[in-house]
Amino acid sequence: MTGLPPYATASEALLPLVASAFIHADWMHVILNAAFLVALAKPLLELMRRIWPGREPGASILLLALFLFAQIVASLTFLSGSYPDGGPAVGASGGISGLLASVLLIREGPGRWLLSRRFLVASSLFVIANAVFAFIGPGLLGASIAWQAHVGGYLGGAVFMRAVLWRVQAAPG
Repeated sequence: MTGLPPYATASEALLPLVASAFIHADWMHVILNAAFLVALAKPLLELMRRIWPGREPGASILLLALFLFAQIVASLTFLSGSYPDGGPAVGASGGISGLLASVLLIREGPGRWLLSRRFLVASSLFVIANAVFAFIGPGLLGASIAWQAHVGGYLGGAVFMRAVLWRVQAAPG
């Protein structure tokens, strides 16, 4: 029994985890993800600009890094929950879930904590909504969702943004 050859570099191993954001099941999937991406990325970029005035290129790069990190965590979470029988997760919703977590965390300012009551309530509602759609989605909507990817991306985005906010608080001036 021969296995697949190992990846030659770390970037080769990470590429499929990021590339999944550009593959979608159908046009409705693309439209939904695009709508959520626009709805979350624009306000998040504005919040970042307000926290780091005068650092426009840095805020845009940070937003992209946040999305990619959340997408990678989402893909890994989905794979860990569906391996070896499940197929790969497709779509950008894992990265978008990370943007949602970041918006919720950053909207109160740099002092926001992951274990604050408001953030935990919002996070609980996000997880419950994903669980509900995971169970009723296939029967009601005719489609399933990658709830593991959503939750993983959400957690990845929250941890990434918390690390960024710590750095902002620690920065002089």
